[in-house]
This record gives sequence, C-alpha cells and structure tokens, in this order.
Amino acid sequence: MATFRKDVSVLLISGNEERYFPELKAFADHLIADARIHPSYLEYLSGRMHTNDPLMDQVDDFVHRVRERQKLQNLDHHFVLVYHGHGLPAGFCPDGAPTPYQGLADIIGFDVPFLFINSCCYAGEAIEVFRDNKLLPHRGSVIASSHSYKPSYGTLFLDELLDAYRNKQPFRRRKISFLGQADESIQLPETKKEELKRYVQHPTRAGLGLDHLLYSQ
Repeated sequence: MATFRKDVSVLLISGNEERYFPELKAFADHLIADARIHPSYLEYLSGRMHTNDPLMDQVDDFVHRVRERQKLQNLDHHFVLVYHGHGLPAGFCPDGAPTPYQGLADIIGFDVPFLFINSCCYAGEAIEVFRDNKLLPHRGSVIASSHSYKPSYGTLFLDELLDAYRNKQPFRRRKISFLGQADESIQLPETKKEELKRYVQHPTRAGLGLDHLLYSQ
C-alpha cells in the first residue's frame, strides 16, 4: 500500500445546509483512501458552524500552516481548497450570505501554489477575481462548476470531478446535462425539477494543470 503523501494540504468547506456535507465527505474519503493525502493535512469547515468572518479567519490560519509546512519541507507544498455550497455573483456564501472572492485571493497570495475547486452558483466569478489579482494563470488553478453568470445545481459536478481523478485524468468537462438524471440533493418544486432536466451546466477552469495532485495513487 502506498504511504501517505505530505506534499498537499486540503481544506474542505461546506455551505450552511446539511445536504452539502455528504458530497464533501465522499471527496474527503477519496483524498485519504485513494489520493493518499495524509489525514492530518486535511481539514473541514462548515457554514453551519461558522459565520463568514470567523470562517475566513480559519482559512487564513490554514494557509499559514501550509506556508510553514512548505518551509519545513523545503519543497513546493500545494494548497487545495474545495468549496461546496451556495454562491452569488458577489461571492461564495458559506453561511448563506456572500463573502467576496477577493478575500480568498488576498489570503492565498503569491507564495503558495493552489488549486481551488469551487462548486456553487456563479462559481466562475472566482476565476475573474483571481485573474484580476494575477493569481491566474501562472500561480495556481481554479476549477468552477459553472460560468460566472450561471447557476449551478446539485452534486453532478463533484461526481464527475471525482470520477476523472479516480481514473487519473484531468477534469475537462465543459457541459453537464441533467436530462434523465435524478439528483436528490437538488431541493426544488417538481415544476422546477422538470425545467432542470433541460438545463445544461457549463464547468469552467483556468490556470495551471494541477488535477494530478488529487489523482488516485
């Protein structure tokens, strides 16, 4: 069995509804069992337990620990952030209200190679903010579940992402169709669910090719 890796630190953040946790739990299981990332290098935050300001303080603390590991190991130590929850054009919404992506850009800075997987409505807005801050395309990578002007639904994005990583492939899907697929995590009236069956979601990405950080070993 492969030994645990200590070259990647992962922070998982779920939104303020209970339904977001199971999908992140599946992601965490993959990171430990398949990607072989050391369990002590993986942490979890929830918008059900923290409001945005204290949560962002903890993100800052986590990135500080990544910097310390990078110094101690004298090698590139990557920071992976996975968010699954609500989002708005004004930012991602761990506690239900938006906090700007600018805050994340400021916390990450230019000295930590990063991969940000953003699963929320209007997720592509993070790409635009990170690009404006010169973090993209050369300092890291953002993989978003949807364009900056489109909503994002359910767990299919993260399901497809995990499937690619288990097969040691980069995630390159540009369309996710809900036609004929039942996603029980999507809480909508039946009439809206019928509309959703015709909806096409467009994941988008920018920056370095860092998918390999999360491949099965």
